[in-house]
Amino acid sequence: MAAKFLIFAFLISQFSILTSVARAQTSTPYSGTPWPIPGIIEVEDFDLGGEGTAYHDLDSTNNGGQYRTAEGVDIGETSDGAGGRYEVGWTQAGEWLQYSVEVATTGTYSLTLRAGLVGYATGQGELHLEVDGVNVTGTMKTYTGLFWWQGYSTITVTGIRLTAGPHKLKLVLDKNASVGVGSLNWMLFDITDPPPAPVSVIYPDPVQGNIFYVAPGGNDNNPGTLALPWKTLAKAANALTPGQTVYIRAGIYRERLTPKNSGNQTNYIIYMAYPGEIVTIDGTGISIPPLEGLINVTGKRFIRISGLRVINSGVNVADGTWNMGISVQKADHVIIDGNFVSHIYSLGIDINQASSFIVVDNNEVTDANFGDTDGEVSLGVFWFSHDLLIKNNRVHHGKNEGIGAAAGVYDVQIHHNAVHHMGIGSDRIAIYIDAWTEHQYNIDVGANTVYDNTGQGIIAASEGGGLLENVNFFNNIVYNVGYSWGGIGIAPWTTTSSPTHPVQNINFINNTVYNNAGGGIVINNPEVKNIIIRNNIFYQNLTGNIKIDPVVPASEIIQDHNLTVNPQFINATAFDFHLKSTSPAIDAGSNLNAPNIDFDGLIRPAGSGYDVGAFEFGSTSPPASTPTPTPKTGDANSDGKIDGVDYMIWFNHYRQSVSGPSNGDFNSSGLVDGVDYMLWFNNYGR
Repeated sequence: MAAKFLIFAFLISQFSILTSVARAQTSTPYSGTPWPIPGIIEVEDFDLGGEGTAYHDLDSTNNGGQYRTAEGVDIGETSDGAGGRYEVGWTQAGEWLQYSVEVATTGTYSLTLRAGLVGYATGQGELHLEVDGVNVTGTMKTYTGLFWWQGYSTITVTGIRLTAGPHKLKLVLDKNASVGVGSLNWMLFDITDPPPAPVSVIYPDPVQGNIFYVAPGGNDNNPGTLALPWKTLAKAANALTPGQTVYIRAGIYRERLTPKNSGNQTNYIIYMAYPGEIVTIDGTGISIPPLEGLINVTGKRFIRISGLRVINSGVNVADGTWNMGISVQKADHVIIDGNFVSHIYSLGIDINQASSFIVVDNNEVTDANFGDTDGEVSLGVFWFSHDLLIKNNRVHHGKNEGIGAAAGVYDVQIHHNAVHHMGIGSDRIAIYIDAWTEHQYNIDVGANTVYDNTGQGIIAASEGGGLLENVNFFNNIVYNVGYSWGGIGIAPWTTTSSPTHPVQNINFINNTVYNNAGGGIVINNPEVKNIIIRNNIFYQNLTGNIKIDPVVPASEIIQDHNLTVNPQFINATAFDFHLKSTSPAIDAGSNLNAPNIDFDGLIRPAGSGYDVGAFEFGSTSPPASTPTPTPKTGDANSDGKIDGVDYMIWFNHYRQSVSGPSNGDFNSSGLVDGVDYMLWFNNYGR
């Protein structure tokens, strides 16, 4: 009898286990569809299904009282500036969260988990991630906030093998620190093998037959035609589908623009001012969540925002902290062009949270950060965003910094921007490249103009201990920068108490740096490695033209072919830094690592050697179209036109070591890089 009872009890226990497993697998995606991988998953966006099915929490109360208030998971607003509005906190060992995902491609992935502990915590929290019940990460540990902003850091695990198709992820909390396991913000999955084929960004134009209209005198019950337009931006944002455009008629719109749908690779969704009309989106009195914008593109793809006037974000509200003008997060293939952004509490334009293939072109940003106390920038790209093009923008008269690239961004081009009168009352930087706490690399900063800044000019740094490497500063013009630190350089600054600030493989080549209060180029970071200073003009900079601090190892600095005597500018008082025919800068440079075009996009060299400084004397544009077999510079497919097809060829080979114009290597240097892009850009349409 006892034996039968034991057998019966065993069967009951097995049935209980099986039904428990079955129940755990019935959770459903929070958004209605599985989260895509590669991509970002907010930790608070766990599945639907409730306690024991979608999650397990040790109590039934949402102790943070935010977001999913009917669930027992503890959710609060995050203080982490790395994106996302909420975080899961008050965590304890034994709890778990489950997510339905769809993996696009079989391959090897990396996981980046944004997590942290408050600074007074002792010990470390421990957790792991399971895929379909299998631990794929091993033990991950949360750290205190000693060296990291707001107590947060990033935990990275590589070599995770995933197969294409649907899966269940389970984030399992294993061990408490003194105050729980830690706060959890988001998970980022990137594919590392096979490397993904890039999809080029295109500039889409409105297509007749797919155009709708919004006007202040319209009605959302109208069909959205020119004669019978809609009234609100919200109507358009909710209605547009791939391939459709909304022309916004002149007027003031006191509402947010938040696109609901994505476009696709061949059919973008376009939000555009009606040609020739002034469209104003005014945020006065509109409550905007932290880390979001008056125009907010989150988790969307193939979108264009064009020609709009965006003002007063964070004005006349209870709390405007981290209220942006235009914000792009967790998005890809987005174009922000031709907009005017002004009087913004925090960032004017913010590209964040692993956004990719973003173009920010020909915008004007002014009076940003008016309410900010955190030293933010007017136009910024942050937190693992990549394949970014920031060009032709005018950024000026802001409280803090101008253009910033920080916190693990990579494959970024910043060129032909004008940045001036920044740091009003706060002595801030015009263009700042800062790794912060992450690995940041492959950044080209070229042909920008920086002037009349109360703070520094163009600076590279690693404030939080992340490695900054492979950065090129070329053909930039920096003048009349007023602060005592200098025009361009590498700084050892810290705001995180990090003991280390690694910076390596930085090139300063063919820049013109004139009349700056704190010196021409200043390098005082003792951890720098492999720094090249070549072909630059440093002239009439107060306190010195080339200032290398004694703490910097001399063996790590290469400086040659720089000019510190009178370069004979055409007219320095009128800020014309082209060279006179008698200039000692002519033919005085080196060809090593030098750009093959100058600030104006003209070919180097024009004479027997490369000139020093941002301009090449006597250079001409690439040859005009002639009926010869010689291909044009920038014409990758040799069809006689320099157009978007050639750009796509360049883009698909960017950062690859291949040779020849047919691969986008227009200067035949053996590497497809930003110089090749500028050759294409300056000949586009020819």
